[in-house]
Amino acid sequence: MDQNNSTKEISLAEALIGAHRYSSLAGESPAQDAAILRLLIAIAYTVFYRTDEDGQPASLRDEDAALDRWEAIWRRREFPAGPVRAYIDQWHGRFDLLDETHPFYQVPEASIGTPHTAAKLNGSILQSENKVRIFAGRAGGADKSLTLSEAARWLIYLQGYDDASVKPKTPDGKKNVKTKPGSARGWLGNLGMIYALGDNLFETIWINTVFLKDGEQLYGEPLPSWELEQAKTGEYISIPLPNDLAELFTLQSRRVLLKMSEGLVTEYSEYCGDLLGTENAFAEPMTVWRPVKKKAETIGYSPKPHAPSRQLWRDFSTVAVQSTENRLPGITYWLKRLQEDGGLERERLMRFAAVSVLYDSSGSSVTNTVSDSLSFHVDLLTEAGYIWQKHIVDQVHLCDRLAFAVGELAGELAIAAGKRETENKKAVPASRMSAAEAAKEQYYYRIDTAFRQWLLRPKAEQIMEEITALCVEWQDTARRIAQTLGRELADGAGEAAFIGRWAESDSKETKYHYSTPEAFNKFIGRITKA
Repeated sequence: MDQNNSTKEISLAEALIGAHRYSSLAGESPAQDAAILRLLIAIAYTVFYRTDEDGQPASLRDEDAALDRWEAIWRRREFPAGPVRAYIDQWHGRFDLLDETHPFYQVPEASIGTPHTAAKLNGSILQSENKVRIFAGRAGGADKSLTLSEAARWLIYLQGYDDASVKPKTPDGKKNVKTKPGSARGWLGNLGMIYALGDNLFETIWINTVFLKDGEQLYGEPLPSWELEQAKTGEYISIPLPNDLAELFTLQSRRVLLKMSEGLVTEYSEYCGDLLGTENAFAEPMTVWRPVKKKAETIGYSPKPHAPSRQLWRDFSTVAVQSTENRLPGITYWLKRLQEDGGLERERLMRFAAVSVLYDSSGSSVTNTVSDSLSFHVDLLTEAGYIWQKHIVDQVHLCDRLAFAVGELAGELAIAAGKRETENKKAVPASRMSAAEAAKEQYYYRIDTAFRQWLLRPKAEQIMEEITALCVEWQDTARRIAQTLGRELADGAGEAAFIGRWAESDSKETKYHYSTPEAFNKFIGRITKA
C-alpha cells in the first residue's frame, strides 16, 4: 500500500529499496503479511549483517557494532539501494518460482508429496480437498488457479502457517501412517505473533530486524534457506532452534512443489519438512509467551497464541512488563535496548501488531485468523517507564473486576427471569455463566476504543501528580461505562425478573432469592469495591 492508500503488486527488490515510499504490506490476510514481512526482514538482516550502510563488506562482530549499524541505517530513513540490489542480483535465480533446480521456497523432490489443488493453497478460500466452501471468496473457476504473484505470496504463507493435515509420502505410496513421527503445523502457526509497526514499510522492516537476541546477545551469521547449496529434502526433520534470524525467518516447514498449467498455478504437492520444538524457543523474537507449570512452579515458557475474543491491551503485561512470572517477546527487549541506547526517538508512539492463525482441535484445518494492535509510547518499556507499567496493569485489572461485576449481574438477572435455553434439544434453565460471559464481552467491547485512546497518553517523563490524574480519569470512565451497561441490563430484564424467584445455589445446598433490585444492589456494591 502506498502513501495514498492505493495497493499495487511490486517486486521483491522494490519492496526493500523503495520501502520508504510505501505505508505497509497489503496482502490477502494479516497472517500472509506477517509471513512476507519475515521474508523481507531475513533479506535485510542478511545484507546488513555482512555490509555496512555504505555497502562496504563488514561483517558484524559484536553488539556495539550491531547497534551502530542499525542506527546508521535508521537515520537514513531508507535502505541503501546498492547493497540490497547487489544481493538480490547475486541470488536472483534462487528467487525464481520456476527454477528447475532451486525453485523459490520449494524442492523438486516434493513431487512425491501429498497432492492438492490450488484452492487449498489459497488461504483466502481455506477450502479443503473434501469440502467445498459454499460462500467462497473466489468462485467461477477463479478458485482453481493462482497467478504466479498470488502463488508466491501464498507459498510464503504456507511455509509458516500450513495445517497439520499433510501426510507422509514416499514414491511407492505405502508408508504406514500409523508409525509417522507426528504431523505438525507450520512454525508460525504455533506463535502468538507480535511485531512492531513503523510509519512506513521501511520502518516496519528495520525496527523488526533484530540483531540482538533479547536485546543483549548478537545473533549468528545469516544463512537464509535459499543460500543452501543443496535445499533440504528430508521428511519430518527435527532441527535445533536456529540462532540466526535469517535461517529462522526462512524456515522450510514444508517441502513443496508448485505445478503449472497455461501460465497459472493449478496444483501443488507437499510433505512435512523442518520441525522446531516450541518450549523455551527464545531465539524467536516475534511471539508472546506463557509459563509452563509443573506443580505450581514455572519450568519454562511456550508460545501463546492470541485468543479471538480477547483484546491485546488486556494482555499488556505479556507485551511490556518484565517480572519473575512473565517473559517478554524478544521484540520488546530489542525495542527497549534501542530506546535506552538512543536509537529510537524518545517521544515515539509504538504500535504493535498481533496475529494468530487458529486451528481445529487436531490442527488439521484452519478455523480462523485473528489480528489486533496495541499502541503506547515506547519509553514505557524502559526503566523510566516502570512506574507507569505498574499503573497500566492496575487499570487493566480494574477493567477485569468491573467486567466481572457486569457478568455477575447478567447471570443473576437470567436466573431471576427464569430464562430457558436449549441444551441437547431440551429446554433447561438458562446458564448464568453464558449470560455472564456475553455481558462481560459486551463490556470489553464498549471500553475498547476508550482504553486504547487513554493508553496513548502515558509517558515515562510524567510526574506522579500527572500519573494519578490520568489513572483517576480512566477509573471514572471505566466505572461510568460499567454502570450504564448495568442499568441497561436491569431495565431490559423484564417484569418476571423484577418480581424474582427462589433458586438453588451452585452447590444445590441452599436456595437464594434472585430479583432485579437485589441483583442491581449487589452490582453497585461490587462496582464500589472494585
